[in-house]
Amino acid sequence: MLAGLRRRLAENRVLMWVCLVIAVNQLGFGIIVPVIPIYARTFGVSEAAIGLVVAIYGLGRFLFSVPVGQAADRYGRKPVIVPSCLLGAAAFAGFAYALDYRSFVLSAVLWGVSSALGGSSAAYAADQAPPGGNGVTMGIYRMLSDAGYVLGPALLGLIAQEAGGQTALLAAAAIAIATMVPFALLAPETGPRARAAPKTAV
Repeated sequence: MLAGLRRRLAENRVLMWVCLVIAVNQLGFGIIVPVIPIYARTFGVSEAAIGLVVAIYGLGRFLFSVPVGQAADRYGRKPVIVPSCLLGAAAFAGFAYALDYRSFVLSAVLWGVSSALGGSSAAYAADQAPPGGNGVTMGIYRMLSDAGYVLGPALLGLIAQEAGGQTALLAAAAIAIATMVPFALLAPETGPRARAAPKTAV
């Protein structure tokens, strides 16, 4: 199985990049488990207030998912996916440097919108599927995106233990930017407008 996965990713580097983008997006969700509750407690808020931060993230994702999908179909995938990385990095930095609970909640709003934007990466992955290969392509996409859930709590929890919650959050922001740059520069657009564009004879 792993040999087949390596072969398919080697054959389609664009799929590899979009899988990394969504893995980082999910890594951000994984940071909820070890870091966000601990860091939120520094503001002296209740457990209910900490739960509200997570709920606001989910609400942002819920409200923006459909408009984001429409934008991805109209304007292309990259104009939606690239900002998701930027907003995610801004959200993590906002959590890290939050001066009070209100700014912490504002960061959760950014985080929810970022996650909704990142959902367009599924459409990008589907665009990469060869004829008859939709199932395996989306399976690879899902497997690597779920890696973020697995690695996020372990990696960022370890960083938080050794260097503090703020450092863990800034590390997540740095990873988001580091993943975004090569995707923005190297990955082609695959949305409907790109496919409809007339091909120039060589």
